[in-house]
Amino acid sequence: MPPADANFRSKTYWTITSLVIAIILLIGIVFIIFFYRNSLTPIRYIFTDKKPALFFAGEGVPLEDVEVKDRFLRQIYYHGSWLSHSYIFTRRSLKWFPVIEPILRKFGIPDDFKYLAVAESELSNSISSKGAAGFWQFMPETAIQYGLNVNNEVDERYNIEKSTVAACKYLRFAFKELGSWTLAAASYNIGVQRLKDQMTSQKKSEFYYLKLNEETTTHIYRILAIRELMKNPAKYGFKTHGKMKEHPLPVRYFTIDTNVSNLEGLARKFNLQVQLIKILNPWILGNTLTVDSGSSFVIKVPQKGYEKLVMAEFIEDTVKKMDGETSLVRLDTLNPDTLWKSLTKDSSNTLQKDSAP
Repeated sequence: MPPADANFRSKTYWTITSLVIAIILLIGIVFIIFFYRNSLTPIRYIFTDKKPALFFAGEGVPLEDVEVKDRFLRQIYYHGSWLSHSYIFTRRSLKWFPVIEPILRKFGIPDDFKYLAVAESELSNSISSKGAAGFWQFMPETAIQYGLNVNNEVDERYNIEKSTVAACKYLRFAFKELGSWTLAAASYNIGVQRLKDQMTSQKKSEFYYLKLNEETTTHIYRILAIRELMKNPAKYGFKTHGKMKEHPLPVRYFTIDTNVSNLEGLARKFNLQVQLIKILNPWILGNTLTVDSGSSFVIKVPQKGYEKLVMAEFIEDTVKKMDGETSLVRLDTLNPDTLWKSLTKDSSNTLQKDSAP
């Protein structure tokens, strides 16, 4: 039998050890709750036992399926961990959703598809390593198929209005072929025919139960996650710091129906710097515009009195993006009437052939 003092020391040792372990565990639990509370919130918010709690374009997402729930949550966790990205998406949406939304409505495309543009390009005129470009990430041949001009002078994949129209035409065709908006969104990544082939071979007609390539599958869940984080940030535990502001800068629309031999001459016609023409019309690549017979281009210019403000805010926006800031400016104000009037050649704003530079 060990001595009494040795027994006492042994009990004291294990008591202190247990206390230390308990403190470490408590600290670990507090750490997890504090740093990962954003990730835990969706589980409480999104899942119910009865009816679908999540929809895309009016079509229910079967979150009762374990794999579907897991894939969705993984995207929520991923994008939620990049709070700056979600913040940037939301700031850019103030500038570009007012342009995209009326066009979607005009073509009968569900409003949720504006988040497809976010998933494709982060609402920027980016270009992928494969050559897809613009807000809607069209490949050159597909862009031409859906009515966009892509050549050495112009690339209308960078024209937000016209590229959105082209995206609507594609999505309307895909929905007609596939019978589901979710499948139409998936086809934006994989193509209509390839998706139909997979549906036929697997004998399944619902996206969430098809075994597709990882890129296409992830694409849909990425759209769902981005939409949820942008629409309901507070419900997922995210906070926005301060009120997001936008700077509406009214623009005028002019139809160009004859060749422009020098963009500098066009700029002088409006008493503008050529940089302003390029800022508001990034689809103009060069210094000339060749207009085919019976065709035309619609350009945007700032309303009188806003020229310096456009340039100043563009420079500020560029500097802020270089510094990693997220404050974005709005270069134009659009509404459905203005947009469709401009796209249908408002004759009052047409530069006639005899007055073109």
